[in-house]
Amino acid sequence: MIMNSRKSIPKAIETNILVNSKRRCALCFGLKGDLEEKKGQIAHLDQNRSNNSEDNLAFLCFDHHDEYDSKTSQSKGLTIGEVKHYRDMLYDEIESRLKFPYSENSDQDDKRRAHDQKIFDRANEIISEKNLKIFLEALQCNDLYMEKDLSQLIDFHTFFLEVGNQFLSHELKTRASQLNQSIDELVCFLGLHFFQFPRGEVNEKNFKFALYPNLNWEREGDYNLESFQKYRDFQKQLYACCSQVEISYKEYRIAIKEILFC
Repeated sequence: MIMNSRKSIPKAIETNILVNSKRRCALCFGLKGDLEEKKGQIAHLDQNRSNNSEDNLAFLCFDHHDEYDSKTSQSKGLTIGEVKHYRDMLYDEIESRLKFPYSENSDQDDKRRAHDQKIFDRANEIISEKNLKIFLEALQCNDLYMEKDLSQLIDFHTFFLEVGNQFLSHELKTRASQLNQSIDELVCFLGLHFFQFPRGEVNEKNFKFALYPNLNWEREGDYNLESFQKYRDFQKQLYACCSQVEISYKEYRIAIKEILFC
């Protein structure tokens, strides 16, 4: 078998595939009705790596990608036509859910939409987009946070853990869950690696916490290369956690806009 040279998928086409599929696997949906978001990659349906036409591409989870887009795919009984059919079905289903995310019954639809609108409004009252942005920017610029600001983020996280505060829209529920997971990872990191600063400060209303003050020569640490490197490593972990919250929050707000306000 002659192997075709691999060409990178044009960014515009790659973006279309990811947006249209919303990272749902065409085969998971077609074979099992599974609409959960997956980790995966774009597959060339004719196995020709140089054929980057959009009709020849589909987003598949890693397991299905390995089964289909490989030399052994024919033994799995999967055809190009079959995968394209499942992909097109997936796109239609996603488009339908965006247009009619609740039900075809208008009265029921209004009630469910009102419920989700109320959940969003209550969550937004706990911490707004602006306040979250300020909190994350302060963390990344100063490696510092105020106790009161963190308590708002924790309250937001706790809010979505309660059963009564779950969205009815599948898409909104998924986005809120992903956002809450990224917030949980950030809060856990802060709890493990941030300490009261300055030490012994008496302020019952709003304590300050800093990333390892003893490793930061501008705070309580000594100026030496070993401490500096350790501090930089923790900074990178902090920034990664903040970045993930920013990404998941953006996706959450985009879904809110598409489903509740369009």
